[in-house]
Amino acid sequence: MSRALVQLGQASTAMQFLGEHRADFLRHRRIIEALEHLTDEELKHAAEFSFDFAINLILKWQEEGMFREE
Repeated sequence: MSRALVQLGQASTAMQFLGEHRADFLRHRRIIEALEHLTDEELKHAAEFSFDFAINLILKWQEEGMFREE
C-alpha cells in the first residue's frame, strides 16, 4: 500500500509540473502503448508529435531554470 501511495504522489506531482503539457503527455503515453499497432504513416505522425512534445518540455524546463549552466 505504501508503495502505491508513493507512486501516486510521484505521478500527481509530475502531472502538476507538466501544466499545459499534461494533455500532450497523455497523448504521448498512448502513442507509446500503441506503437506495435500503428501504420507507417501513423508512426511518422506519432514520432513527429512525440519529438515536438519532448522539445517543448525541455524548453519549458530550461525557461524555469531546471538546467544548471556550469
